[in-house]
This record gives sequence, structure tokens and C-alpha cells, in this order.
Amino acid sequence: MIMKPSILQKIKNYKIKEIQILKDNIGTAFFEKEAFNTTPPLGFNNKLNTIELPKINIIAEIKKASPSKGIICHDFVPVDIAKSYERYGASCISILTDKPSFQGKNEDLIDVKQNSNIPILRKEFIFDEIQVYESRSIGSDCILLIMAALTNKEASFIESKALELDMDVIIEIHNQEELDRALCMNSKLIGINNRDLNSFQTDLTTTLNLAKQIPKDYTVISESGIFTRQDIELIMGCGVNSFLIGENFMKSKNIENEFSKLLVK
Repeated sequence: MIMKPSILQKIKNYKIKEIQILKDNIGTAFFEKEAFNTTPPLGFNNKLNTIELPKINIIAEIKKASPSKGIICHDFVPVDIAKSYERYGASCISILTDKPSFQGKNEDLIDVKQNSNIPILRKEFIFDEIQVYESRSIGSDCILLIMAALTNKEASFIESKALELDMDVIIEIHNQEELDRALCMNSKLIGINNRDLNSFQTDLTTTLNLAKQIPKDYTVISESGIFTRQDIELIMGCGVNSFLIGENFMKSKNIENEFSKLLVK
């Protein structure tokens, strides 16, 4: 029986091809020079730690589509969405730049960066240092490394390139084995993704089970499957106060109302 590749594996397969095209057409050296010549990044992790608990940090995500849901936001104007996020209380912004699966593009991040004053995460599938330099050159303050898609050696090398640029790095995990590996990295920023990247189903107990094992000097972000104030309070019960939320906002015609429902008891 031939097993179908997971969604993550499919993404990795085409992303490796994209990376090679980027190297062939432009080259790592170009993006490295651009990355070191751009303005210093805003502190993503610092932003999440400027006020003591029980502050709720919302990392509000901008994404047009997803592999499991298709088009999520039909009236998609990234700059307008970002301005709403900042106005209504987002601590940081996350932007999908992957095109085949999420219909994102680098220009979305560039435009938002020019019209925003809060830190930005480039939500991308990172497999190579050229993507780190590219991320910084287009204005990203933070990148995300998916431990499920990288070896320890690959993750450590890519992380080192981001840290050289003073960027923050979210180490994303989904299970115990990935948590053990994440704790060997330098970054003190861990994202617990409640979404199974094979089935794309979400389960908040992923955060509940893993967060309690993470040392107190780490910043922990709960990602995916967070829709209500009750979800937030459940997760805050295990000491986590930062949440990456996208679908809720992208589907809504009233972003202010969605923020109010999440932030106000």
C-alpha cells in the first residue's frame, strides 16, 4: 500500500523547488546583503513580555486561504486588515507568504510593514538560510521553524542565521519529541501548534499537555484552534498568555467585535 504524503510533506516538496529557483535566479549573497542593510527588527519576543500576566497577547494572522479550508477571506486587503489588528489590540502580526497553499505573497508583508508599528512574523515554511535573509530583507521581525519538518542540525543552523540578524525565532512543536528537541535550541520562544499537520485537526489539549513542561523563562505561544474567550481562559490556566489566531478574524466581517469577544470577560 502506498501512503499518501502529508500536507506538510507536499509543502516541503514544492518549497525545496522554490528555494532552488530563488538561489539560481537571485542568489543567497544578494538577500544576505539586503538583510544586513535593512533597518533593525522590532523585538517580537520583547513585545510579548512588556506587561506582566494576566495580559493577553494576540498575534493576529493575515491569511487568505489554507490547504484544509480553501479561501477563508474573500475581501482580502492585507494593509487594511493589519491596521484593524493594530487598532483593536494585537500585540504582533503574523503574515502567510506561501502562495500555493495559502495564496500569500511577499508583497503582502512588505505593504503591511510599511503601514504598521508592531512586530511582524513571516509565517513561512523555512528550510534554508536564503529564506532567513529574504525574510529580514522584506521586513520580517521574526520567523518560525517547524521542528516536524527539520532535523536538529537544520533547525540549529537556520536559527543561528536568524539570530545573527537579531531576529526572533519561534520554535514550533506539536508533540513531546519535538518539545525535547526545541528545548535544545537557543531561542526562548516556543509555539505549540494545536493543529495536527497530517490531519489538520485541532486539539487544545496539545498546549495543555506540553506547556506545563516548558521552563518559566520561555515565552510560549498557543497556535491554532482558538476561537472563544473560553478557549483562551482554558489555556491561560496552564500559564500561557500568548495566542496566534487567524481564522476567527479572517472569516469575520467585524474584526473589532472578534477582538472584544476574546479580550473582554
